[in-house]
Amino acid sequence: MNFTFVIVGSVVAALITHLVAAMLYMNPFVTKIYKKHKKHPAINNHSTDKKFMIDMFFLGMFIPSFIAATTYSYLKPGLHIINGDLGSMALVLAFMLIGIRIIPRFFDMNMLTSYPKKLLFIELINGIILSFVTAAVLVFMI
Repeated sequence: MNFTFVIVGSVVAALITHLVAAMLYMNPFVTKIYKKHKKHPAINNHSTDKKFMIDMFFLGMFIPSFIAATTYSYLKPGLHIINGDLGSMALVLAFMLIGIRIIPRFFDMNMLTSYPKKLLFIELINGIILSFVTAAVLVFMI
């Protein structure tokens, strides 16, 4: 494992994932849906809070990217038996991220919170897309 590649890959993956997340969540279609649910008690409005955005980047993007990069760097030699090409390895990593992070979070929020179902579905779809983005960047970078 080359730790430099893990750190650089994590930072690049977090930045790209953050940019894609901004496009997914701040487009007019999704923004309109979130505005309809703005007063729901399960919704917190942090859209203009700079500290929240910095914390979200660090906790929500960099740390998970670092964990995924470290895990991938250890699993990479074994993933070559799948097919060996970057696309196949990115798919495997993306499905691992989805299975470990996105699906459990979706079911937890669905069963244990009053979070609006429409927003929960958006979170699920965007989480899946962002998992593929993170996986593709990490596989390309590491």
